[in-house]
Amino acid sequence: MEIFTKSAAETKEAGKRFANDLIKSEKTHLTAALIGDLGSGKTTFVQGFAECLGINQRILSPTFILMRKYLVTNFPDRFKGLYHVDFYRIPENPHEEARNLGLFELWGQVGNIVLIEWGEKVKDLLPLDSYLVEFKHQGQGIRNIAVNTLKR
Repeated sequence: MEIFTKSAAETKEAGKRFANDLIKSEKTHLTAALIGDLGSGKTTFVQGFAECLGINQRILSPTFILMRKYLVTNFPDRFKGLYHVDFYRIPENPHEEARNLGLFELWGQVGNIVLIEWGEKVKDLLPLDSYLVEFKHQGQGIRNIAVNTLKR
C-alpha cells in the first residue's frame, strides 16, 4: 500500500485505512515499525489508526515515557490493546530497551497491536509477520506513506 497525503487530516485517514485493512483481515495481532524523519506524520498516523479501533483517548507521542497502552473498544473479541512505542530518545542499545519494555512478550501475541515510532532501531528484532510503514517528505507538504511487510 502506498499513499500520498497533503495534510494531517489525510495522514490520519491513512492510519484509519491501515487499521481497516487489519480489521478486514483475519489477523489477531499486528506489529509495525513506523519509520520516518521528525514531523513526517508517524504520530498522526497512529491517531487515525487508534480512532478506527474506537480508542477515544488523546493519542500523544510517547517520546519521554517510551510506551503508552490503550484499550481497544471496537473489536474486543479480536484485539485487546494498542501499544504505542517511541524509540526516538534511545540512541544506544535499543535492543536492550526493547527487552526492558517487554516488547518480546507483546509483539506477535494474540490481541496485541504494537506500533513503534523510530522502529528502524529495532527492525531486526521484529517478528517476521511485521510491517514497515515508511514516511517520506516529498516537498510542498506532501508525504509518501508506504506500507510493506517486513523482509529479511
